[in-house]
Amino acid sequence: MKTQIICAVIIQHHSVSHDVKHFLELFGQMIAIIPMWITVLDKGYDSEPIHQMIHNENLTSMIPTRNITVLISRTRGKYRKQMKRGEFDYSLYHQQNKTETIFSVIKRRFGSEIKSYNDTMKEKELLYRVLAYNYHRMCIISALV
Repeated sequence: MKTQIICAVIIQHHSVSHDVKHFLELFGQMIAIIPMWITVLDKGYDSEPIHQMIHNENLTSMIPTRNITVLISRTRGKYRKQMKRGEFDYSLYHQQNKTETIFSVIKRRFGSEIKSYNDTMKEKELLYRVLAYNYHRMCIISALV
C-alpha cells in the first residue's frame, strides 16, 4: 500500500450485493499483478474459506473476527481461531484505512456523482476515474523519486 495504486476493479451494478462474492476474482487479479505478503480485509470477509484461499497462496491474512465475544472454543476454523488468539496485528490492520483515503481522493478530485444513465456507460465512467486516479498517483510518485 505504499504506492496506493488500484490494481484490481470489479464494478457491481446492484448496491445491495455483498463484496465477498467478488473476492475470488479480485484476489486472482491482485496475485497476478503485484507481489504481496499480507492481505488486510474487514470483518465482512471473515470466513474460513477466504482465510484458506489466502494461506494457500502463502500469504498472511489479517481479518478481524466478526463476533469477538464468542469463545475461541466455539469459533470454527483454524485461521479464524488464530486471529482470536492474538495473532491479529492492529497496526497492520489500520493500513486498511488507506483504502478509504483512495475512495475519498477519487471523489474529491474526479467528482462524487456519476453522470451516465446507461449501466455500461456508468461502468466505463467509473473505470476511467480509476485510471485517472492511478495516473495521478504515478505522477506524484515519480515526482518524489
